[in-house]
Amino acid sequence: MKKNEASNDNVTVEDDPPIPWQHSEAKKKLTRLFQDESSWVQILSYDMIYDSDPDFQVYKKTNFCTNAKNLFQKIEKEREANEFDRAALTHDRELYPKKNTTSRGYVRYEGSLIEKFLKLDIKEEKNVDKKPDEIWKSRPEYQELPLPIFRPHLYRERQSQKEQVFWQKKRNDKGRKDYDQAMENVQDKLE
Repeated sequence: MKKNEASNDNVTVEDDPPIPWQHSEAKKKLTRLFQDESSWVQILSYDMIYDSDPDFQVYKKTNFCTNAKNLFQKIEKEREANEFDRAALTHDRELYPKKNTTSRGYVRYEGSLIEKFLKLDIKEEKNVDKKPDEIWKSRPEYQELPLPIFRPHLYRERQSQKEQVFWQKKRNDKGRKDYDQAMENVQDKLE
């Protein structure tokens, strides 16, 4: 409790308690800092981290240090689990690599030269105003797949490259909006 300084009468007012740690912006901020392995918090003690940011100082120092330690340990466990999973996946892929052919005996499209050339040709617009069979005949690599198998890959790649521009613009617009909102929040805090 502290005295109300706005008036001269001795009325006491309770401070608002901070937002619970589990839902706080301070926890989110600290999580991002701990997850970034090149972050400055990686080399500081919990006491120094506490002193470094006013958002952290709304909590009792002992509570913050305990919460930060638990959060760091949780993130380290997640990192170790991710590394284990990555190593296991790599090991399994070495033991059981994907076959170069499908169960029907056709060349596997994903990761093949067909895919690379098709992406390149569509990007360079070499296939504008051409029918799928003309495109299919334009490279011997394409003819490794029968036309009925090649055609859906062609359509999918065309659609993918058309949509890419749309989604890129949408992502950039959202990023700009988020950035502007963050800058407004910073200016509001400074005022």
